[in-house]
Amino acid sequence: SKMTVSHFRYLVGQGCRPHACNEEMGIFVVDMLNDQAVALVRGKRIRGWGVIGEKMNDFAVRQILNSWLKQFSLKLNSKSKRVSDVVEIR
Repeated sequence: SKMTVSHFRYLVGQGCRPHACNEEMGIFVVDMLNDQAVALVRGKRIRGWGVIGEKMNDFAVRQILNSWLKQFSLKLNSKSKRVSDVVEIR
């Protein structure tokens, strides 16, 4: 899908891996002000890369990622900065 800018500083892209839409979907968030990034990929399980950095707006980044994760009935662990810490929505 196309990339968007969120909260005037985060470049957000999401979609599927080319030629394997049935296998993996993902999202990335790049903080254009602080040169930091996080990413999530869903294959057989959710894998994450990066840490919600000290200079990133924690609420905004979590809002972006949780919005994407909601389609899988998942959310980020609110007690962790690591984006790989994903839990089920209860």
